[in-house]
Amino acid sequence: MTIAIHCQMCGYDIRVNSIHPGAIDTPMIDQTCSDPGIADRSGLSPVGLGLPLDVANVVCSPRPTSRVS
Repeated sequence: MTIAIHCQMCGYDIRVNSIHPGAIDTPMIDQTCSDPGIADRSGLSPVGLGLPLDVANVVCSPRPTSRVS
């Protein structure tokens, strides 16, 4: 979807970005992990669960970046 929007907007000098945060520790994850087959949260993401604040810090970053890793 990001590439399709980029192709539509590139003629207008509009940059298109997308964020793919992976597993974030939210109530939805709590519901998912209540299933017996997914009781261990450590396997949901190779680097562990992120926090909602982690996503907010990337989205609302005060400094422009070419890449956030």
